[in-house]
Amino acid sequence: YTLLRVGAEYADTASRGAINTHSQPYFNSDGTRFNGKRSDTGMAAKWSGWPLKEHTYFIGIDHGFENDWQLSAIATYNTIEMQGGELFFIYPNSNINPDGSSDAGFGYSSVISSSEDKQHTFDITLQGPVELFSRTHEVIFSYNSFTRDRTSFGKEADQSTISLDGLNYLDWTGDVPRYPFKDLGREGLSVTKSQGGFAAARLNPHDQIKIILGARLTNWRYEADRYDPTNGQHLGQYDKEEVNNEITPYAGVIFDISDEYSLYASYTEAFTSQTYFDANDKMLDPKTGESYEFGIKGELLDGALNFTTAIYENVENGLAVQDPNYDENYITPGGHTPYIQRGKGDKTNGYEIELTGALSENWDLSASYSKHKTKSKDGEVLYTYEPKQLLNIFTTYDFNRYLQGFTAGIGVNWTGDFYKDIDRPTADGSVEDYRFEQSSTLLVNLMARYAINDKTSVSLNINNLFDKHYYDSVSYWSGSVLHGEPVNWKLALRYSW
Repeated sequence: YTLLRVGAEYADTASRGAINTHSQPYFNSDGTRFNGKRSDTGMAAKWSGWPLKEHTYFIGIDHGFENDWQLSAIATYNTIEMQGGELFFIYPNSNINPDGSSDAGFGYSSVISSSEDKQHTFDITLQGPVELFSRTHEVIFSYNSFTRDRTSFGKEADQSTISLDGLNYLDWTGDVPRYPFKDLGREGLSVTKSQGGFAAARLNPHDQIKIILGARLTNWRYEADRYDPTNGQHLGQYDKEEVNNEITPYAGVIFDISDEYSLYASYTEAFTSQTYFDANDKMLDPKTGESYEFGIKGELLDGALNFTTAIYENVENGLAVQDPNYDENYITPGGHTPYIQRGKGDKTNGYEIELTGALSENWDLSASYSKHKTKSKDGEVLYTYEPKQLLNIFTTYDFNRYLQGFTAGIGVNWTGDFYKDIDRPTADGSVEDYRFEQSSTLLVNLMARYAINDKTSVSLNINNLFDKHYYDSVSYWSGSVLHGEPVNWKLALRYSW
């Protein structure tokens, strides 16, 4: 068989009232609680936005050969245009006073420049069976490439036309005029190229044993140049990163205990480029690491319900984290949130359990539980400001027996507690140690779907049904908090042809 796929997509989005972060302070300047509303979106202009226009075109082909080999290839071209001068918000230069003022006044957000991305991707995969030593094995070969040209444009802008005099956080309405903004010529060009491939074999030496061996070869390059936006003159290259012939191996083994249960173990190395930049708009080095995993897979209820349980250890080197030396609202001149890299040897140990499938002909279930902990090579517990335990249960029931086309479901999301030691300001201007704690959170979600006919359906989703108030996260350096979403719903009509 041969299947040809061709497609195009266009998206025009602009998040009105946009701000770099929707976090709020946890304390006032005197140490009392800030108690902000979940609906507060900071000091953003009502017209503030992040407008993006995206075009995507692709062509792909799938071909099946008579000897059971399969070939798949796809090429994609994508452009993303961002209009600068649309994002505007103000942030306090010091802790907010109880009356909403700031002793150090307020500052402007950085002016975001216009930019344009052009991306080319190509992937091709060939896989199929191989007979060796009177047994059938599987092999796969793949090649992929990615190129992105990102052009940033110069600008003329004057935010000072928006006065900062007499501002108050609590009285902010966002009713401010637009500031003068004008696009200039090309100011910067960054080019990211990645290409490589992988080969893998699923060996079948015994009816009960499968061995998976594979490796990936990666070549990656990043270059960034500056230009004079007024006359187009090349001003030189300011950043260049390159990695050649990076090999990341993978190995795994599966042992079938019975027809229903199997044990597995795997080892893999990781090499991942990171699209994060430091305060000087220099791209961070790739992240590396290795992972070990051991688990059990099984089938219950005559194969209707599948389960997996696993323990694992991940070692990470050079993970990108936000730079604590800058306010979380700060944006670099290049339009980036500044990041730094952690050291080597961060180790995460954990386990997870997952159930998926059907409890009966009409009753489906998906459930998972995971727990982990991350430590540095010196034994320091990391990321205490993130929950370490997650439990998700979602079940749906098909009511066709009672109402043709009607399905309803309920979901439960439980998140474990987390904490962060932060500074609490005091009335005399000093600070004291304080441990921010968010207790475990239980959210209930509902869904209902009705199929009007084979092509048309209507669905309703309600999230956080009981309107639980909680904090979704806390900044690991400033102590700012982000509210979890209140009760919300989505009504959708879908038509397929």
